[in-house]
Amino acid sequence: MAGMVRPRMTKYIPITLTPKQAIYLNHPSEEGLYGGAAGGGKSDGILAGALQYADIPGYNALILRRNTRLLEQGGALIPRSKAWLQDTDARWNDQKKTWVFPSGATLTFGYLENRDDATNYKGTAWQYISVDELTEIPWEEAYDYLHSRLRKPSDEDDPLHWVPLRMRCTTNPGGPGHEWVKRKFVTEKRPGHVFIPAFLKDNPYLDQVDYEARLNKLHPIIRDQLLHGIWDAVIEGNVFKTEWWKIVPWYTLPKSMRMVRYWDLAATEGKGDFVVGLKMGEADNHYHILDLVRGRLSPEAVEDLIMQTAKKDGIGVRQVIELEPGASSKILANHFRKDVLKGLAYYEDRPPGSKLARSYPAATMVAAGLLDMVEAAWNQVVITESAMFPSKDPKAHDDIVDTISGGYNFLANAGGRSQPDINQATGGSRMDDYTRSDAMPYYSSGGIF
Repeated sequence: MAGMVRPRMTKYIPITLTPKQAIYLNHPSEEGLYGGAAGGGKSDGILAGALQYADIPGYNALILRRNTRLLEQGGALIPRSKAWLQDTDARWNDQKKTWVFPSGATLTFGYLENRDDATNYKGTAWQYISVDELTEIPWEEAYDYLHSRLRKPSDEDDPLHWVPLRMRCTTNPGGPGHEWVKRKFVTEKRPGHVFIPAFLKDNPYLDQVDYEARLNKLHPIIRDQLLHGIWDAVIEGNVFKTEWWKIVPWYTLPKSMRMVRYWDLAATEGKGDFVVGLKMGEADNHYHILDLVRGRLSPEAVEDLIMQTAKKDGIGVRQVIELEPGASSKILANHFRKDVLKGLAYYEDRPPGSKLARSYPAATMVAAGLLDMVEAAWNQVVITESAMFPSKDPKAHDDIVDTISGGYNFLANAGGRSQPDINQATGGSRMDDYTRSDAMPYYSSGGIF
């Protein structure tokens, strides 16, 4: 019934709402979640909702996302708002990330990058709060705190009194907040909460055939989440499927490739985690795992393994060390640069995001047959460990998966990363400056199992 009444519109909303967007904005529930699949018109829906009362004096709307970079990137909500409002009487304050309207109403963009960021809005009053891509937010309590910021005057003669207080959010399944968002809006169906599922077919303004073709190229589980809005399509030990792996003989490999050996240093002597060094090559957008060394070693033995392996690889193979944030990693980097790998092609990588998120691109390439491994004694350990990832078992290992993800992401994306993210410690060369090197016939394990 909510969708049968046309939602309140203002001159600042230049689009015609889809039926599901209209239901979403007109629904009497205080809290609403819209989406569940990609391409359903989520961004237009929450932006329109924020502007429904921009002509009312004192009205304030707030749109949040995990960080401001995600709000400012191409096609995101800040550029979209500028496309809608740049030729109107609204004025943009770039420092405050706020639109100010002649009525005195405002629309502000903010972020929830850390657990305590919700308290940045303490002491403020909003009538409309929206979180775009809610499952990016791991902290349910941060979202719940925002309810305390919804306020309006009690004076019935004040037009603002009649403005509904609303939390309106969007998301797709997946992400660090998947479970609590699913429970709150999808599973429990609490009073005062509404979930409006929307799919690609509900958005007539998008090239549906082209977008669906792009979604079909994703990892199968991510495709189910984004294309079909399946909340139960959760990746748990199912990122790399055993049957996806293709093993090829060494003599079928290209004669020249760009090559890296990616190192995960999380080693414990005797038991626990392994140090892993995985060599990967690329030619014509086809990736090959060429070699693997690993062992549970002391710090001194780790350094010796890296040094000896790097010398055996030769200068044509870039040695990439994954480093964690913090001062200790800078000391470690300096040590490797000056002592362990002095004179060799040494790079540092500080990859963003979670291990799980970093694994998706490589897993998609494995599923597509574009990332394989050369026939060797270590094939089975790669298949077994990757098939178990991610696991809740504290005894399970993900060191090999980290190097597969790191090696692939480094080779595939290095040409587009900024200099601080990928640095050759001895000279600052970018990965796109690589010279192509003949692939050496060194494909035995060479490591400690």
